[in-house]
Amino acid sequence: MQEKRTKNELLEKAAEIGARVKKTMRKSQLRFAIDEHIAGLIRRIERAIEHHEKFAKSYFWTPPGGAAARREMEARESFAVFFPVGGDRYAYSSDVTCSCKNVYYTGEFYLNGEKKNVRVFKRALELLRG
Repeated sequence: MQEKRTKNELLEKAAEIGARVKKTMRKSQLRFAIDEHIAGLIRRIERAIEHHEKFAKSYFWTPPGGAAARREMEARESFAVFFPVGGDRYAYSSDVTCSCKNVYYTGEFYLNGEKKNVRVFKRALELLRG
């Protein structure tokens, strides 16, 4: 059962997590918007963690055969994720490059602009789920 919150508390919670809401929304709409926003954040964090774990040992992979396929893999697997949680700003950037023989991966995690490791994202995931 969800705890009862006032409309102002819901608006504050939405502002804290960066959810896009309007002050004219009803409480049920606010709760739904916040829940959907949190679910989206959880999916983005899980994707970043899974991507990092998958590519962390990619140096010994065999890259795609042709140059076009290697460039396509680089474009598909290189991305960035930014989001706020509890007043903190989290960021993850993935850079995948392929040579003819190896796949190179650089994954960087940031908390408020300071470089950290994957544990920071795992803690943020626990905060959102808890």
